[in-house]
Amino acid sequence: MALTFWHYAKAEVLLKHVILYNPVHINAMRFLFEIQKELKRSPNSITKTVELIIAIYPDDKECAKWVLEKDKTIIPQKKEATIVEEKVSVVIEKPQPKKKPKRQRLIQNEIIPISENMASMTLVKVYLTQKHYQQALSVLKMVENKQGRSDKIDKVRVEIKQLVSELEI
Repeated sequence: MALTFWHYAKAEVLLKHVILYNPVHINAMRFLFEIQKELKRSPNSITKTVELIIAIYPDDKECAKWVLEKDKTIIPQKKEATIVEEKVSVVIEKPQPKKKPKRQRLIQNEIIPISENMASMTLVKVYLTQKHYQQALSVLKMVENKQGRSDKIDKVRVEIKQLVSELEI
C-alpha cells in the first residue's frame, strides 16, 4: 500500500516488520531490497537484505548482480582491465541465538500452596515428571479427600513411595 503513494520509508519499515514475523517471505525481502536501493541506503544495510534473500534463494540474479556491482565500487578496477562476469556464491552464517540465562531450579523442599480445587491426577503427574515427589504426595492426598479412596490413587501412591525410597538408597 505504501508503495503506491511513493512512501518508500514507510514501506521499508512495514516490510522489515513482515520479514521479522515471516522470515521466509521472499517477496517482502525483494521489495525491501528494491526500496533500499531506491532510498540509497548504505551498502551494509542492503547487504543484510541480500544475504537474507540469497539464504532462501541462492540463484537470485538481482542480488548476485548487486553484489558484483558493490564489489566493483569497493575495489577500483584498472582502466585496461576487462570486466569478467563471475558467478558469486555467498556463504551466510546463521546468527547464533542469544543464550537465555538458565533458570534457577526450585528447591525440592519448597512447597507451593495448592488449593483443593486445583488438585488433580494431572497435577500429580506433573509433579512426578519434575521429580517433586513430596508435592505429588500432598496433591494426591487432596485428590483422595476430594474424590474418595480408589485403586488408582493407591497405585500412584505406591509408585511415588517407591521412587522416594530409590532416591534414599
